[in-house]
Amino acid sequence: MDFVQAVWQSVLTRDGQDLGRFTNARHFRGFLEGVARNKVFEEHRRRTRTRKYSLQREEPLYVRRGDREMPREVVGSDPTPSQDAQARDRFDQLVEGRSPQETEVVELRRRGLTYEEIAAQTGLSERSVRRIIRGDPPADGGPEMAMMSHPPRRDRTPERRGNRARFPLD
Repeated sequence: MDFVQAVWQSVLTRDGQDLGRFTNARHFRGFLEGVARNKVFEEHRRRTRTRKYSLQREEPLYVRRGDREMPREVVGSDPTPSQDAQARDRFDQLVEGRSPQETEVVELRRRGLTYEEIAAQTGLSERSVRRIIRGDPPADGGPEMAMMSHPPRRDRTPERRGNRARFPLD
């Protein structure tokens, strides 16, 4: 939403706002100017009170050392070698014991592909891709999975007392 739309939205959607109270166009225009000025102040306060827009955060690119100006060392955003090694170890842990297809899905997600793009590239459904990324067991995991997902039921017949059914406690 742009600035003008924000001003109109605040004017037209404000509870209890009676636009009939303005006697003429000049009076209404003055009111709109005040709303716009307040929006500018509000946005300025919002931006300057956060670290992202703080002017104290800026640092010079060159520093003076003696009588010479030297370029300041700027830290890159690339991971350090130890962070890279930790990420590889974590990835190996994530794909350990997975099928090659699941490993491919995790690798594609790590590269930044969306679920839809991974599904198109691997031929899987988007739902299957999401399941693999979440680490859910496969829906057709065989009889072992069926037994794990549905514990055996005990025969529980209610005892009748009055008009309420009570189940015996085990």
